[in-house]
This record gives sequence, structure tokens and C-alpha cells, in this order.
Amino acid sequence: MATADDIGMDTHVATETGAVRVCVLGPVGLRTDDGAQAELGARLQRLLAGLTVAQGSVVSVDRLIEIVWPSDPPEGADTAVRTYVSRLRKSLADRHQITHRAPGYVLELPASDLDSAAFDEELDRALVLLRSADDDKAVRLLDRAIARWRGPAYAGFAEEEWARPEAVRLEQRLIEARGALIEARLATGRADEAATLAQSLVGSEPLRDRPRALLMRALYASGRQAEALRAYRDYRRYLADETGLDPSTELAELEARIARNDPTLSGSLRPLRGYELGERIGEGAFAVVHRAVQP
Repeated sequence: MATADDIGMDTHVATETGAVRVCVLGPVGLRTDDGAQAELGARLQRLLAGLTVAQGSVVSVDRLIEIVWPSDPPEGADTAVRTYVSRLRKSLADRHQITHRAPGYVLELPASDLDSAAFDEELDRALVLLRSADDDKAVRLLDRAIARWRGPAYAGFAEEEWARPEAVRLEQRLIEARGALIEARLATGRADEAATLAQSLVGSEPLRDRPRALLMRALYASGRQAEALRAYRDYRRYLADETGLDPSTELAELEARIARNDPTLSGSLRPLRGYELGERIGEGAFAVVHRAVQP
């Protein structure tokens, strides 16, 4: 049977101080608008994670038993699951529905009440803004989206087979968000900030070409050509030592363009919409003129 330690005796805390939101971008739990956090017992936390990862789909009682007790489920585990579901409903303050649908339960949350769904929505909106050159708004949205993260997605459960696909998807989306923020910072002329962000991204993703390319672009845009070239050489050596591979052709071409001071590399990563820039053909007091073609 369920025990007080399993369930968590303080699950009512969140319901007294505001709307309850489910958080999975870090330790799985419940938070209110004012930041208060409910203390969930280990089993109840697992139940919440298992229902959330399948958000909107029915999770069978048998599957929930496997999630809540990874090994050696007790006698009467199905009864204990019903007890946990009842307590979780109270913790959610009846705002979110945990509905019984044979052969199990389904949790349905609006995007605003699940931090991973809100993150996905904000990232998608920011990418649209970047494509339309609304860079300042994109920066604000990306900052807000990234700030939702308090640790690895589904922390503590990310390596378990039922949580791994969603945890990996979210981590990939975070890398995408961090890269987009670097692009947006470059597009708004904040190359030094972009370089700092790119250094951090390279540190967490040392074997990916894209973070290195962003770092090289940001360093070059901030007037640090030698550092940009060094970043490529360091990566080439590191990649050879770790994998025996060479950087991609695209990255090698970027290094060559930086070495020859290609003027089209300065500033924004965004090409002129609908055109490909060619060689520089003139320069005046207020602008540089390039030959361009429309594919």
C-alpha cells in the first residue's frame, strides 16, 4: 500500500498559493505562479512524470505500475496507483483533469500549464520572428523560453526508456533555442554577447559543427578574426583526436572566408531575403555595395 513517504505529505502546498503548473524542464514537480513548489514523494513524482510524458494519451495502469515501481512492484500496486492518482488530482487543484479511461489514466494540460509545452511554443514563435527579421522580439522570446530550464529535462528519469525519447527531443530543442539566440544577438549587432553564448554552447556540445560555426561567426563579427581562426584550428584538432574525422566542408569554407576577410560575414547571419550576395563592387560613405543574384 502507499505510504506517507511515498506520496509526499506536502502536496497541498501548491494549491494554496496560486495556479499550479507542471514542470519537467529540470526536476519533475509542481509550481505555482509565485514560485512555490510542492514536495512530491518519489512515487508520486514518478506518476506525474509518466502521465506528463504521455500528455493527452492514455497510460495503462500496468504501464504506470512499471513506471512507479521500476522493479518489484508490491502486492496491491494497482490500488496504490489509484491512491496516488487521487492525491495528484488534489495537488493539481482540480484545474487539470486526470481522467480515468480504460485501461488507465490520461493527463491533459493546456500549453501554458506545462513548462515544456510553453517552451516549445515560445521557441516556434521566436523562429518565425527570426525568419521575418523581427530580431528584438525574437531575443525576448528566446530568453524567456531558455529561462524555463532548471536542469536536464525529466531530471532523474531521462535515461529510463519511457522518458528518454521526450527528454532527448527537449534537449535537442534547447540546443536549437540556444543557437537561435546567438543568431538573434548577432542580427541585433551584439556580437560580443553572441560570442559569450557561443562559447557556452561549444562547451556543452563540443562535437557539433554548428556551435563552432556560430562561435567563429560571432568572434569575427566582434573584430576577433585571429580568435575565430584559432577556434576552427582547435576544433579540427579536437575532432581528429576524438573521432578521427575532419570538420564539415561548410565549416572549412567558413574558415576560408574568415581568413580572407569576407565582408558578407560581418553582422547578421541572415542573408538578404531572396538574394545571394556576391563580390563587393563599391563602397560609399554610408554603405557597401555587392553584386547579388536572385536564385
